[in-house]
Amino acid sequence: MSIRLLANVRGVTALTVFGILGASALAGCRPPVPAAAVVPADQVIRPVETRKISFRYEVEVEEVPATARRALLWVPIPPSGREQTVHRIRIDGGAPHVEVPEPRFGNRAMRFELTPGVPTQNIAIEFELTRHAPSPAAEANPLGEVNAKVDDPGAWLAPDRLVPIDGFVDELARRITAGEVEREAKARAIYDYVVREMSYDKSGSGWGNGDIYWACDTKRGNCTDFHSLFIGCARALGIPTRFEMGVPIPTDRSSGEIAGYHCWAQFHLEDRGWVPVDASEAHKYPQKREFFFGGHDTDRILLSAGRDLVFEGMRSGPMNYFVYPHVEVDGEKWNRVNRRFSYRDIHKENRDGVS
Repeated sequence: MSIRLLANVRGVTALTVFGILGASALAGCRPPVPAAAVVPADQVIRPVETRKISFRYEVEVEEVPATARRALLWVPIPPSGREQTVHRIRIDGGAPHVEVPEPRFGNRAMRFELTPGVPTQNIAIEFELTRHAPSPAAEANPLGEVNAKVDDPGAWLAPDRLVPIDGFVDELARRITAGEVEREAKARAIYDYVVREMSYDKSGSGWGNGDIYWACDTKRGNCTDFHSLFIGCARALGIPTRFEMGVPIPTDRSSGEIAGYHCWAQFHLEDRGWVPVDASEAHKYPQKREFFFGGHDTDRILLSAGRDLVFEGMRSGPMNYFVYPHVEVDGEKWNRVNRRFSYRDIHKENRDGVS
């Protein structure tokens, strides 16, 4: 049974429960309870305003068969935008490469031609970029033509393969936001629900796919699971909501390795443009709960936006999301791939100009 079909079956099951036993019978997503106390604004920890970083993305591909006709590697290229400006890209390694597009959302990737029969092939890309703390005044952003699609609210209303927006999800969203009229108030109600009901828990298996049904059933997971629930409910109410994927930058040191990925979201208001949200960080750091509804810190790098992505030349099917290297050998996904992320701070500056 495919994942898509499984999600549809589970959605019908959830709807049946609602129809027969009522909303409260669905233990995975119970009705909202009163919100926890909100931290006063003057106690919220504010982020560094700008952070200039050198980010190194290293890939090692092993044992591409000598009989392979073609082997390709895709690596995400960080975009420039309202919260991030890319200054320089440097590539280490002699593999032929070309920049290729992803047509739905305007993401970009560097595609490398690998050599069959070579035991180990190493490629590294170094990006120099500056992260900016977002604010309403920064809404007029420098996105170029290649990234224009990512800023279009109309591109962020449709369901994803693991984030449907009809049936059970639509019913849940309407329950969470009952009594709210304004779009921002609805988004806030969904945010509070996700922060309160979900638990950041990566034990066992099943987490990390951004499957809204799994998140709702288990009420736990990582950032992908938190934001699948937020995004699905928001889109079900007609609120354009964007999934963004990247890496976290440690705050306790100025250089080192980065263990994994981090994702977040943005929703669109007609009078304010895109509004940042990070529900999983708000859950982990309650003192920042107010900040992460409407703010992102500078301790992250955006690599791609959206789900179910297919870049030019890919044949193995859509990627759930794009942060790690993707390799295909003769059109089939190749898993003998290692990656390493590292960073080095170049400059930090807070709102008072102190670095």
